[in-house]
Amino acid sequence: MISPKSALHKLTLGLYSLTLIACAAIPKLPTPTPSRLAPATATEQPIHIISLAAPLNKPNAEISGMAWYGDQLILLPQYPSRFNNSLFAIAKSDINTYLAGQNTNPLLAKPIPFSDAGLSTSIPGFEGFEAIAFVGERVFLTVESKPSLVSSKMLGYLVEGTVAPNLSRIRLSSQKLRIEPQAELGNTTDETIVAGSDRILTLYEANGSNVNPKPKAHVFELTTGLTPQPSIPFPNIEYRITDATPMDANGKFWVINYMFPGDAAKLQPAKDPIASKYGLGPTHAKSQAVERLLELQLTPSGVVLTDRAPIVLKLADDGQSRNWEGIAMLDQHGFLLVTDQHPNTILAFVGR
Repeated sequence: MISPKSALHKLTLGLYSLTLIACAAIPKLPTPTPSRLAPATATEQPIHIISLAAPLNKPNAEISGMAWYGDQLILLPQYPSRFNNSLFAIAKSDINTYLAGQNTNPLLAKPIPFSDAGLSTSIPGFEGFEAIAFVGERVFLTVESKPSLVSSKMLGYLVEGTVAPNLSRIRLSSQKLRIEPQAELGNTTDETIVAGSDRILTLYEANGSNVNPKPKAHVFELTTGLTPQPSIPFPNIEYRITDATPMDANGKFWVINYMFPGDAAKLQPAKDPIASKYGLGPTHAKSQAVERLLELQLTPSGVVLTDRAPIVLKLADDGQSRNWEGIAMLDQHGFLLVTDQHPNTILAFVGR
């Protein structure tokens, strides 16, 4: 990880601060096309850690997803009951101030009362909430469950709720939509939600060619409720998909693509065409871990990888793999990422 005292870190955050100031005065330029952005080989990007105050600075926070609601970053604990049935919010202004170096104190997240309508006790084998997304005043979460004690079969659910004014409460409905797994893998369900204005997608964690030869994205239409639609093709992507940003107006979004070396036997990764095309980067070349962000796009024929190069994260200096489980864009500057309990709770920024 990058030391806050290093010259590189100070320079990067200084440039970020100048960018925040300049953006207010300079008109935004058109986004470059992917072909102009894609380098010949992967360049690893350092992460910049954002210190968190208690209680989210502990591994048992198990943050499993996050998303913007207005200018509030909502963090989803896998088990909100550990925190008196609360989610948490951090203001964008506080994040920007921290990254600009104008505040060095750990950020204190505000608890948001959360009502799960009894889902955590009524779903057999409930193993927590895995993703969160907002569309207007509606909120959507995925649930992971292992219904049987004698079988490894998993089962996922999509649930919906509403946001009360001023984020005074997030309340779920007891209704749930069942999502069957796409492979017989333990601890693996539809963990990711991709939000659009009129639909949402849910994505299965494991889409590698050896374990899920024909992956698909589940589609739910929003204009007449939460209505399941026919599933659509999804590309074979090795390792795990753990979270996504919302779709933009062109149907593009970013996902976390992560590989914990201890999952190799379960995921049976094949040769990675993305690494073959763009390269590994120096720390990835020495490790079995994979920590990167990929841009995808919803098209009439299904979800596809764009031709934009991946954003490959510089791996931790101590060799510990970081289980990134939440992603949110920070305007056009880059991405906020968060881990669950492995190796601990980390909130971080990475530039684009």
